Amino acid sequence: MMNTNDFIQSYMNSPEKQKKLYNRTLLIVVIPQMIGGAMSGTIVTDSSFEILSITGGLLSLIRIPMVFWSTRDGQTV
Repeated sequence: MMNTNDFIQSYMNSPEKQKKLYNRTLLIVVIPQMIGGAMSGTIVTDSSFEILSITGGLLSLIRIPMVFWSTRDGQTV
């Protein structure tokens, strides 16, 4: 049975294995992003743009006090 260090070394020493791992990881990341983008577009088109703009404005205003609180005493967080 292969231990963890040998397993990792087998990927470090093999460009073919690295490429295969990269492609699998890319698929795992890209597919949910595509679905999320499609769902986001669907939600935006089905909802009122006025509600979205008001909500976005309110969320941005919430950040103003957070900036002041984080810079109290001349130190940033």
